[in-house]
Amino acid sequence: MIGSRSTDLRGGFGGHDGRSLRAGDTLTMGAPRATITASVAPRIASWWIDPGNDLDFADGIAVHVLPGSDATQPADALYEQDYAIDAASDRQGVRLRGGVLRLADMRERISEPVVPGTVQLPPDGQAIVLLADAQTIGGYPRIGHVIAADQPRLAQRRTGQHVRFIPIDRPGAMRANVEQRARLARIALAITTRR
Repeated sequence: MIGSRSTDLRGGFGGHDGRSLRAGDTLTMGAPRATITASVAPRIASWWIDPGNDLDFADGIAVHVLPGSDATQPADALYEQDYAIDAASDRQGVRLRGGVLRLADMRERISEPVVPGTVQLPPDGQAIVLLADAQTIGGYPRIGHVIAADQPRLAQRRTGQHVRFIPIDRPGAMRANVEQRARLARIALAITTRR
């Protein structure tokens, strides 16, 4: 369908007589397209590969954080160290291991709304960053919020990898979001117009 050479085994159509390949089957190649030219090295449009930092999956990444409604003491304590990803992390949240963070007021509080990206501080002083499957309310202090543009990279951290938080303001977070959306739109356009 629509030029595909794949096979639908349940429906029994497509591919090679609508069935799985067997020993001895012969596959034919289509005629070369007139637009294909021989080249020593592949030529790729400059906008196709556009490495942004959201594709940086190396250890020791930095993610940007907006200030939360609760602040650590001192206020910049969240930004002074690297954190390791804990094995207890999942799609609900990334649990971090590092120096203990403290608030001036660590008393129990009423649950408040939270969203993916919210950085919570449980009583043990080890931050949790909520991810895609996060709950909608939480009772831990909200000490920051990882910006939307950096959440995919954080979600793909593996146990033991490191992350560092960098403060950002709202205009900077909005710029990063716009840049990421534009980049993803260019990639989507390149995929849909690929010949």
